[in-house]
Amino acid sequence: MATLGKVLDKYNARFQDAGYPRRLAGERGPVFQGDDLRSVAYDRMKTGVLRCFLCLGEPPYIESETPWWSTSHAETIESAVEASWQFLRDAGFQFLRHPESLTPTQWRERYHILVRDYRRCCVNVTWPTAWSLNQVVMAAKRSVPYYARFSALEIRQRLADVKCIQITDFSLLDAQELATALRAEGFLTSITPL
Repeated sequence: MATLGKVLDKYNARFQDAGYPRRLAGERGPVFQGDDLRSVAYDRMKTGVLRCFLCLGEPPYIESETPWWSTSHAETIESAVEASWQFLRDAGFQFLRHPESLTPTQWRERYHILVRDYRRCCVNVTWPTAWSLNQVVMAAKRSVPYYARFSALEIRQRLADVKCIQITDFSLLDAQELATALRAEGFLTSITPL
């Protein structure tokens, strides 16, 4: 870690300018944290690979993991840190400022950021009263992840006397993404914290 800390010393002014002054090292490694408790924590794994954790809150209520940068063979710790800085400028600081600007899937697919949201909630799903049971079944099969594994007949039996589907213990960001997909199918949704 000492080598990583020394290399990051050269980036202190850059992080300061971005609003993330250097803090004491955390449990993983060097940490840069803003006054709003948004932070970048470096972690150099035993394999030599470098990654960052982008955190909101303390303890974090949203934490994400960046792509990994190699520090072996032709790459060096210096080149890995420079690559991490470029990544932070291109996507990481955007994530820290506005994590809800993209869905967790979009962050993963576009920028290779793995998002973990620790805020738990429930998605309540209802449908227009004019819908027939068959319409509910087909829309649920297409858009409710739990029902994807069941046949339409099994879903029909499960929903025959149901007026609401509750999808429990979702993270808030994942619930928002799911609710958008459900509304596209015509469902009505609400999200309640757990």
